[in-house]
Amino acid sequence: MRIAFIINDASNIGGTERVTTHFASVCAENGQQVTICSLYQSKPELFFPVHESVQLTSLMPHPVSLIKQLLSISSRLRNLARQFDLIILSDSQLGLLLPFCRNAGSAKWLVWEHFNSTIETTFGSRWFGRRAAALLSDAIVVLTEQDKESWKTKYWLKAPVFNIANPCSVDITEPRLSIKNKTVVSVGRFTEQKGFDLLVDAWALIPARLTKGWTLRLVGPNGSAKEYVKQRIAYHKLGNVELLGETKNMTDVFDEAGVYVMSSRYEGFGLTLIEAISRGVPSIAFDCPMGPGEILGQGKYGKVIEALNVEALSKSIADFVTGQCDYQQLSEAAIQRSAAFTDSTIYQQWQQVWQILDRGSV
Repeated sequence: MRIAFIINDASNIGGTERVTTHFASVCAENGQQVTICSLYQSKPELFFPVHESVQLTSLMPHPVSLIKQLLSISSRLRNLARQFDLIILSDSQLGLLLPFCRNAGSAKWLVWEHFNSTIETTFGSRWFGRRAAALLSDAIVVLTEQDKESWKTKYWLKAPVFNIANPCSVDITEPRLSIKNKTVVSVGRFTEQKGFDLLVDAWALIPARLTKGWTLRLVGPNGSAKEYVKQRIAYHKLGNVELLGETKNMTDVFDEAGVYVMSSRYEGFGLTLIEAISRGVPSIAFDCPMGPGEILGQGKYGKVIEALNVEALSKSIADFVTGQCDYQQLSEAAIQRSAAFTDSTIYQQWQQVWQILDRGSV
């Protein structure tokens, strides 16, 4: 099958780019003819690895605004679409293209939601894109069961909605017997969404005598909230917090973690959480919308904390620091859960959707 993934800019550094390039590679490894097409690719090389057979292209030769240049982008996409059997719009915002491109060629059009349906600006591009997707796409793929139900409630749907989690790009390892690295890790762009400020506040609530020898390590690209996170660290006079930039070797990041924490205010899914549990790292997450609670089975595969409850988060971290948790059991549970997110498992679920679309039985 000839598949085109349409994305804003495949060379950006973010979860959407990471999972799109990874899953495109999985498709290529399984014999599909795959192209990743950016609206505009701003860098000559992609940050994330991609299979050598995946073709890279751009619709536009210069930076674009999806809204302002919608017609010219759509014109170019219509010409490209005729070459493919399946078009995957890798961002619900790109549903804006459907009214202008839907009838180009015989390809099926699938919209892949990477956020959650509660996060949108009224009359913004994603607001319109989701509504166009609901009416005009052949199918919509969301990342959680919670978001699937939200789509059914929130939008007037003519397209079927399928829940398929993101695949994990790191290999599954063996369970851990005990904590070797006294490091609490969290990964993500330094934005308000990721709640690093809340994590710093939670860390500060643990008495210094208990965290002696431990490090809180925050890893990810710069973002609008980084200065505020630094201010919270300074306010609490914390000397055991590290701020690290983005890295291509996420496996090492998780292997050096003793505990993983997701302190997000909201998520589209929680990609770094499934990567952490795949490396056997016992994990803690706020039960925020949407994803972390589902990933951790509402406490079966890790610690799930009431959303935004800094005191409860602090106590849960302290339980690890003071050895009050069954570390081996939590690591074993994490590994057990990670089997649901392997490349082969997720690819099979996508195949089932493609087969349904091919039969026209939705």
